[in-house]
Amino acid sequence: MVERGRKPGSDPRKVRNIVQVLVNHQEGVWIRQIAKEAKLHPSTTTKYVEGVLAPMVDITLLGSETGKTLLKVVKLKPIVVEKLEQGQKMSEILRFLELLNKSL
Repeated sequence: MVERGRKPGSDPRKVRNIVQVLVNHQEGVWIRQIAKEAKLHPSTTTKYVEGVLAPMVDITLLGSETGKTLLKVVKLKPIVVEKLEQGQKMSEILRFLELLNKSL
């Protein structure tokens, strides 16, 4: 039987591209800019940021007085930046963060 379509789960290349953009903008960057620099659609970028990368990022919502979100500013958590600088792989960092969250 021939398998069709993409493999289930997240695409490691997309994750790596998004993380690279976040490393380049450690002060924070909005979703549309991440999508542009990672060459991804904004909805795909949002899916990854709010999904597989959620434990690694801090998201700040900027909005108007009506409560509607105008911008999502995303930046890597300081511990993630530190571990990336130490040369750890993203999978190891995600595993560490998952264990850390379970212990809290």
